[in-house]
Amino acid sequence: MFASKKPILDVDFKTFTKRIKHAKYASQGVLCVKVALHSERNDCRHVGYISNLHTQAYQGEENVIANQLSETRMFVADFKEKTRQSTDVVDFDIICGDFNADNMSIGE
Repeated sequence: MFASKKPILDVDFKTFTKRIKHAKYASQGVLCVKVALHSERNDCRHVGYISNLHTQAYQGEENVIANQLSETRMFVADFKEKTRQSTDVVDFDIICGDFNADNMSIGE
């Protein structure tokens, strides 16, 4: 979910292609959003890109999280390429969310 005081210009969600165990049944992926911040006199539009992700909580022996982070980079780059306009001034570009970097805890 994404909530914003600023107008949302574009949005897309991509599910990770590699998911195992319980994550096969959840929509874990990347939500990409482009928001309008403000406009200037010279027709430039200030925008921000926010991406929110949720990676696999426990991957076991498989290298799932690294694959999902690589897909995140591809998904975000693709979203920005499709939505960026020549008059856009990007004020920020952030990726946030639940990265689940701890692969030591077995679901605890």
